[in-house]
Amino acid sequence: MFGRYGIHYLTKERDIIAGRYQRRQVGPQFREVLVATGLVLVALLGLIAARLVA
Repeated sequence: MFGRYGIHYLTKERDIIAGRYQRRQVGPQFREVLVATGLVLVALLGLIAARLVA
């Protein structure tokens, strides 16, 4: 009745309602926070190194 893609869509909808797709939404946010924190640390270490050299 729904075809192959319709069945896939309905299965995904059911999983979203059950909360199984929450991990995929949290993953990229965690990665972005990790990258931002790393960049801030590198910037701070660069400033400290510049002060020590000068």
